[in-house]
Amino acid sequence: MLKKLVLLLLVVTLLTVSTFSLVFAMDSTVDKNVEAQIKNISNYGEFMIWNGEKISERINLYNSDEQLSAYLYNILHGNKIIGYVIVDPKTDKIVEYALGQSPYSDYLSEYIKAKSDKFNNKKITLLYDGPSNYGVAAEDEKSKSKEIFDFTYDSSVKLSVDTTKDAKNLLKTKNITTSVTALSSGKILYNVGIEQVVGNRSCGPVAAYNLLYFWAHNGYPKLITGNADNDIAQLTKDMGTTAGATPFLWYKNGLNQYTNRVYYGQFYTGDLVTSYDSIKNEVNNNRPGTVLYLLHPYYGSHYVVFMGYTTNYWYVVHYGWNTNDVYRDFNYDKSYISNLAYTIWGM
Repeated sequence: MLKKLVLLLLVVTLLTVSTFSLVFAMDSTVDKNVEAQIKNISNYGEFMIWNGEKISERINLYNSDEQLSAYLYNILHGNKIIGYVIVDPKTDKIVEYALGQSPYSDYLSEYIKAKSDKFNNKKITLLYDGPSNYGVAAEDEKSKSKEIFDFTYDSSVKLSVDTTKDAKNLLKTKNITTSVTALSSGKILYNVGIEQVVGNRSCGPVAAYNLLYFWAHNGYPKLITGNADNDIAQLTKDMGTTAGATPFLWYKNGLNQYTNRVYYGQFYTGDLVTSYDSIKNEVNNNRPGTVLYLLHPYYGSHYVVFMGYTTNYWYVVHYGWNTNDVYRDFNYDKSYISNLAYTIWGM
């Protein structure tokens, strides 16, 4: 039954009953290591809202080969999720964190409701196959047949879930207004795709739209029309995106074609050396850029926008299906990254 399924999912993902406080010790070495890392993150910027709050027990995430791939911890204020971290089980180090909910909470619950025919009477497994590859597997208990869903980029379902609402409300309650980035230093560019894309979520056109959104709010208003769906549709056409897939060359050429239509010769998108320093240099020059993650058999190749960095080789990305600023460990991610691209103005 769907009701039973969703209830089970919520129990697995939210875990609002079994928690521990940031101020108390934990039982396992893994949990203690993660607790210490979360405490460090909560010393800076907006993440100070995590101070004194609770952390859920760890939730196992698996890859598409059914092997343990990550641990998920939610940071809770009462029964509301105000943040999450994802941990590499090989090193016990956090490799991803953000304010607000992870994709495995309300967003996935709403997705399952919308595609109930695919999940009725199925065994659900939460999947994490590397950066931006959030999945869910539905396995038939009798036939053992399994289907994997790349649910955050599935454009067949229109979802609008505010994953940061509770975190933002708590920021106001605790009167935390600092814009200092996590881990004490770094830089974040704002107005990078703060809208949530509900319709076509093909990652290439959506990433490009996020870049255009930034530039439209920094001196080039004609880059967007005010209708995200129409703009993304035009980018999809310019890039030749087919079945959600956009080759990297087509992405660059399509974005150049789009910008030339309204600001001829003033923008250019090209290749960057794949390195943390490349990201840092672009952000320091007030330019967000593009990350393309490697092709995966179940998820394809995902594009995201980089728009910030912190010390110790962390970079900040925006996906498009939500409004979270997601902090990622570049040293963990570099083996997953296929290409980086810059978009510059004033040519």
